[in-house]
Amino acid sequence: MRSTPCNQRRTLLPVLLLALTGLAGAAPALAALQPMPGLVMHSDSPSRHRIELVVYTDIGEPAFLAALRQSVETHWNQAPAMLAAGLRIELSITYVPADPQSTPQDRLAQFPEDALVLTTGLRSMPSRRVRSVPPVEPLPSGEMLALEIGHLLGFNESTESGEVSEEMVRDLFNAYGSEPYVCPCDAPE
Repeated sequence: MRSTPCNQRRTLLPVLLLALTGLAGAAPALAALQPMPGLVMHSDSPSRHRIELVVYTDIGEPAFLAALRQSVETHWNQAPAMLAAGLRIELSITYVPADPQSTPQDRLAQFPEDALVLTTGLRSMPSRRVRSVPPVEPLPSGEMLALEIGHLLGFNESTESGEVSEEMVRDLFNAYGSEPYVCPCDAPE
């Protein structure tokens, strides 16, 4: 995944392209952040910031959970725009065991009402706070998991394509930070 350098401003909405394997046509991309209630950015210093993302799931397979953590690290935390801003997504996963005989709707009822949820088997999303991934055999791609994390952070799908950009980071700061983001390339020398 590439990053748009600070000095390359685009007039299009900022987007994050994460190709979903197995889909024909244009891959969905992330754009236009709508803040998720409850998410907050913590600033440990002027150059170190983090968003604590607590995700509830009924998917307990260790390989899936490891892939989810790796996806956040690879596609979010190691993106050059995130590194330049000193921003990290700190993923915390809360496992809620599900009865294998329960329906997807019954499984949703076991999660706290305001939780950010990652589950499997839903045909439609009942809210912006709930995301469904394909069955975990085989594991969803890292790009697909990163896209779902983007949705849980508040990004919407778009038909536009793009890459991790400074504008995406700015959107995260403006939505969840206590102060507006200033790109290092915009700072006075």
